[in-house]
Amino acid sequence: MFRSALVLTTLLLAACGAKKTEPKATASAAPAEESIAGAKIPDDAASKSFAEKLIKHDATNFKPTDAAGAGFIYRTVDFKSDNTWWAMAEMSADGETIECKEQGTWELDTAADEHTAPMTWTLTRTSCAGRPENNVLRLKVNIEKGEYRIVFR
Repeated sequence: MFRSALVLTTLLLAACGAKKTEPKATASAAPAEESIAGAKIPDDAASKSFAEKLIKHDATNFKPTDAAGAGFIYRTVDFKSDNTWWAMAEMSADGETIECKEQGTWELDTAADEHTAPMTWTLTRTSCAGRPENNVLRLKVNIEKGEYRIVFR
């Protein structure tokens, strides 16, 4: 019982502090067969091209924070054409790993080019201990050469 409480406390403390960082995640090898039809995106060629990459390739092994303490990683983040995202995640502390899930919505601002766009991810639901519900992340996302580069803005 004491060990479980210690792990939960460690996870809660680690989830509190996020730093500005440029984490990298690889894109999934096999593109999804989903189109951008129905997605709410800016009506320009660069934004449409970026959205196609976003929807067709899941981000994998993305660490949204490099804060000390418990580890948190999105094993997969799947962006859908209905402007939602779903993530399989893992939290780890004290040699134990706990799988969990998160979901939310995404918005795309006008893309800088076909590879880079400012985005807003809103977390609406989580089963991950210590993670805040209704969290909003403002990000600059780059998808190029099979790799996601994400910078908090």
